[in-house]
Amino acid sequence: MVEDPSLNRSSSSHALTFTSPYQCPYDCPNEDCESTFDGGNIPELVTHLEDCHYARMNDRFKFNNLYVHELSNKGNSEAWDPEVFNCYGCYFCLHFQPLTSCDALGDIMFLWFLGEDEEAKKFSYRLEISGNGRTLTYKGVPRSIHISSEEICDDLDGMVFSPFFWEENEKERKLRVKGCICLEP
Repeated sequence: MVEDPSLNRSSSSHALTFTSPYQCPYDCPNEDCESTFDGGNIPELVTHLEDCHYARMNDRFKFNNLYVHELSNKGNSEAWDPEVFNCYGCYFCLHFQPLTSCDALGDIMFLWFLGEDEEAKKFSYRLEISGNGRTLTYKGVPRSIHISSEEICDDLDGMVFSPFFWEENEKERKLRVKGCICLEP
């Protein structure tokens, strides 16, 4: 578990309280949301993701999920419901989005660390996607929630994959994603 001076265990109970040494705000990772969380209040941000954006919450560092996205008249560029992982005493958010700001055709998937950039560098993650007889593996370092999705996409700092990985019909598209989050020594 990563020691975080902002997490304090009360001596009279098992409850965790959060007091942030950071004075900067966190923006919601959903690009259509304008919510900001002053003072780096991670638990408030996580609650917001769960309540307002229907984030799936996970208390594990390994995952093997089938993501299903219903298609609408708007096409396939709608936002995904985020997936939040609570492991090693920290929070992470798996993020998908179509690439729109570069010449690459396809999507990008990456892991946000809900905290500061220096703390994010203590972790790594691995993603593997499979679909339509194809498999692709990626290993990277999570990016801090302070880094915008636009900057991450411009840097292509995530798993960039072609539309051929999606199993799609007229109503939905599906993608199998396996992965793990690791604490680096």
